[in-house]
Amino acid sequence: MDGRILVVDDDPHVRGFLAELLHKSFSVVRTAATLHDGLSAASSDTFDVVLLDVFLPDGSGLDAVGTFRSAPGRPEVILITGQGDPQAAASALSHGAWDYLCKPLSVHDVRLAVMRTMDFRRSMKTAPPAVFSIADFVSIAPAMEDCLRAAARAAASDIPVLITGETGTGKERLARGIHQNSRRAPHAFVVVDCTAIPESLIESHLFGHEKGAFTGADQRRIGLVQLAHQGTLFLDEVGDLPFGIQAKFLRLLQEKTFRPLGAKEEASSDFRLLAATHRNLEAMVQEGRFRQDLYYRLATMHITVPPLRERKEDILPLVQDILRREAQRSGNELKGIAPDFVETVLEYPWPGNVRELIHAVHCALAVCGESHVLFAVHLPKHVRVQVTASRVPPQETSSFSMPGEQAAAGAASFGFHSFFENRFPTFKEYREKVLHRAAGIYLQELRKRCGADMGRACVMSGLSRSRLYSLMKETESKETGPRE
Repeated sequence: MDGRILVVDDDPHVRGFLAELLHKSFSVVRTAATLHDGLSAASSDTFDVVLLDVFLPDGSGLDAVGTFRSAPGRPEVILITGQGDPQAAASALSHGAWDYLCKPLSVHDVRLAVMRTMDFRRSMKTAPPAVFSIADFVSIAPAMEDCLRAAARAAASDIPVLITGETGTGKERLARGIHQNSRRAPHAFVVVDCTAIPESLIESHLFGHEKGAFTGADQRRIGLVQLAHQGTLFLDEVGDLPFGIQAKFLRLLQEKTFRPLGAKEEASSDFRLLAATHRNLEAMVQEGRFRQDLYYRLATMHITVPPLRERKEDILPLVQDILRREAQRSGNELKGIAPDFVETVLEYPWPGNVRELIHAVHCALAVCGESHVLFAVHLPKHVRVQVTASRVPPQETSSFSMPGEQAAAGAASFGFHSFFENRFPTFKEYREKVLHRAAGIYLQELRKRCGADMGRACVMSGLSRSRLYSLMKETESKETGPRE
């Protein structure tokens, strides 16, 4: 049958087994032995499914799931590993993988996983495209495609949606887009900012109150829940919703009824709920700071908005859109952008995301004066400082002899004499260098004794699986190049 499969695994026996098995059912099956070769194949050809090993000689398959998913064919990814680990399986799915298979692979499991994936792909091709648009929304990055597709599906339904992402990524903008593309678009989109309302007043704001319900209630007030009737109620930063109110809000979701403060009878409201937060609600549930039952109701559908640093393709289109809008608003000329301005905005990590980018461009417009072109010097100082500092390698200016034989021996054992030759480091720099090198040496020795047996490695090291995986990832990410 039609179907294009890519197998990425460093074990020649596994590659051969999978290639032979899948050739019987699919028209094209290609294999790769390294992560680099697999990514090259995915970027130069289109595939429906990628069977991807987790531990590859030149990198982590788990970390590369998103890159494969962004390849031209937008393939589904099935991770395969020799180490069965429930935490890793959960992490695989959270990274966007379709499934997670453990070695030794069985013919039945592989066929079933691939066939189900292909059934899903075919259903997506035959389904009519969802109509979804957000006015003046700018994005060309592949990282946003899954987010917008999920938003389109959300707009076509009436289920609660939880939108997560860092501050400034545009969660409220996406929520408004879902509302505007839903059947409730003719009605109100009511925003509840859970961080701005004092805890003592939030119940009154949500549910309303009768005259005389409490001191200062000199007139009847309709709550935000009632104002959202037939429309959409958007809880912004729902992670800050007081714990005491969470139980009442859960009942509201279940029954669609509520009692205003001081009222004798209950009222009802037919609203659709959208919620957003930059917090990790799952962790808050584990810590007892957020109700588990409410979390599950909110996250009936979960959409994550990627940070701007993961969709750099959007930076310049966003800058140009901001400049165009400002020129139209002010009636002034459309400013050009100089090469150094482009380089700076592309290199800066934008921890405040789109919101920070908008502020920076407006700042540049404010200080550029009569200049027809924006230069890097017009950007906020902290942006230029961070980008400039990141471009400058450590400069070594003088030699340094460490006092004491023990210190000299310690530097020699870690190969740090060159680290002191020209530039004297800060203690923080030196400590980080020592700890990183020590961790690398420790993991090398651990691998020699345990090989790929992660269970034994956890026992010997005294580390949990999640911490050991994290430590391996940290040490590998700081290497100067791929491992041979």
